[in-house]
Amino acid sequence: MCAFLLRNMNKGVTSCTAQRRWKPAALVPNSDVTMGAAMLPPITAVHTISASNLSVLSDRSNGQRARYVYDFGQEFSGVVRLALPAGMQRGINVTIKHAEALSHAPIGPDDGSVFTGNLYWAHPVDYYMTKGGDQPEVYQPEFTYHGFRYVQLEFDGDHPAPTPQTVTGVNLRSSVAEAGRMQFGSDGNIVDRISSNSWWTEAAALMSIPAGAAGRGERNGWTGDAAMAAESELFDFDTAAFFSRYIEQVLDSQC
Repeated sequence: MCAFLLRNMNKGVTSCTAQRRWKPAALVPNSDVTMGAAMLPPITAVHTISASNLSVLSDRSNGQRARYVYDFGQEFSGVVRLALPAGMQRGINVTIKHAEALSHAPIGPDDGSVFTGNLYWAHPVDYYMTKGGDQPEVYQPEFTYHGFRYVQLEFDGDHPAPTPQTVTGVNLRSSVAEAGRMQFGSDGNIVDRISSNSWWTEAAALMSIPAGAAGRGERNGWTGDAAMAAESELFDFDTAAFFSRYIEQVLDSQC
């Protein structure tokens, strides 16, 4: 969501377009609110996921913006870690687009690019500007997450050809312990596949609150979604403290 100018990080300066909308902190008078420690585990990186396929959509040979698509084989919640080699040219803009699906007829061109039209008002794009120099560069966004299977990497300047290791998926969620996972047979069993899809969908919704779809705009704690998914999440994860805290938040919002 933010464009970090990492060439300024040595000076302790970053640039983010969202800063324009930040407001000064406000003093709050003493009240009867009792402060307490968080009941649930923090959101952390619980897994890393390697891309299963890398496709070249266009390169710089004909003057186009270079575009590459990574397929992680399944959808998950989180971000990607971008690793660029030493010797990058300074000031190259890198765009990282996240999507659940690829473009295809009739919704768009069947060219292998990512499709984000189903994500409503979400802006699933991160940006990076290269620092340049003789050191490798690593960028992992903070204070955001996306729900995605595919990542489209774009460069607006000269760059080494990306490899499967250039981008690594970082799975983020509340770090509740895994309590169990239903197994019905071999990995090729269709019922097992449905169970696995359900598990990953539940995991993507564990973001301090039982959030809605990880990829779309409405990533909020809807009580309807939580009511439908809670029983499965209680089976698959140790979410007793997670849901206890959520119910407290619902009660607090009604006061």
